[in-house]
Formats: sequence, structure tokens, C-alpha cells
Amino acid sequence: MDARSWYRVDPEVRFRYEEFGGVVYRRSDDRLFFLKSRRAIDLLQLAGSGTVAEIASRLGSGVDDRAKVERRVLGTLAALEELGIVYES
Repeated sequence: MDARSWYRVDPEVRFRYEEFGGVVYRRSDDRLFFLKSRRAIDLLQLAGSGTVAEIASRLGSGVDDRAKVERRVLGTLAALEELGIVYES
């Protein structure tokens, strides 16, 4: 996945915010994930609303080092993609 790509949440996935981050449930294989990252849940909520770069820009508004924000977003998305929660579209 790169900064120009779009990503989507797998249609079999449901998620919700929790105090510690969030809970993700994948219905296709009854897997439950506990994410300790609010950024990950924010990214799930923003899926399909722009390119990775656009979403990173929104999340990093007011931050001087936008490249760092984009790298963190890409890293988080890579981890979510590896778990089968999101995919590149």
C-alpha cells in the first residue's frame, strides 16, 4: 500500500471504539482482535474517504512533520492489512 492508494475495510469486519483503542470482529472466520491503537480505529472509520495521503493529512493537521504522520499511518494500515481487516482498493 502506498500514499496514493485507497483502502477499504473488509465487508466481513465490524469494529467499535473502546477506552483502550477498539475491538474488531471478522465474521468470515469468527476472529476477534483487540487493538490498542486509537489511530487504527480512526483509520477504520475513515476508510474509503480519500487516499492514504489525504487521510494522513487530515489526521496530522496542525503537526509539523507530516511525513512522519504519513509513515505512521502507512505502518498502521500495513498491520491492519496483514490481519485481513483492510485491503487496498
